[in-house]
Amino acid sequence: MRLEGPDEVSTAAQSLQDSAQAFLETARERAVWGYARALLQQQSGSHPEEAARVRALIPTVSAAWDAIGTAEFTDEANEALTSMRRLLREVGIDVGLLMPLVRRPDLHGIPRSHHALNEAVEAFLAAARGALHNEA
Repeated sequence: MRLEGPDEVSTAAQSLQDSAQAFLETARERAVWGYARALLQQQSGSHPEEAARVRALIPTVSAAWDAIGTAEFTDEANEALTSMRRLLREVGIDVGLLMPLVRRPDLHGIPRSHHALNEAVEAFLAAARGALHNEA
């Protein structure tokens, strides 16, 4: 079956794909953040002092995160980041989880991206119905 108005359907399909990708990325960021936090909590049992020091460093590293690699990145921030990396290794947490520990995701991101995804689905369905109606 040939659809009339393929531009509208194609545009709506691309919007749907983009919205689905954004939703999945938002959900992934939130899941990795939750996993990193849960892992740190779990390691608190076997390494309570180190885990407490990691938690204490989170605000300092978080505040300086965007300045990494710039002149604004202070020696104190570099020392905190270095200490945090060392402590993560000591408690057995992959250093790759450092960023999710210090960069809290947008807590409203999932509801917003879910809403955008629903709107994209509705727009795609409307475009497809319109194209099918034009075909009839």
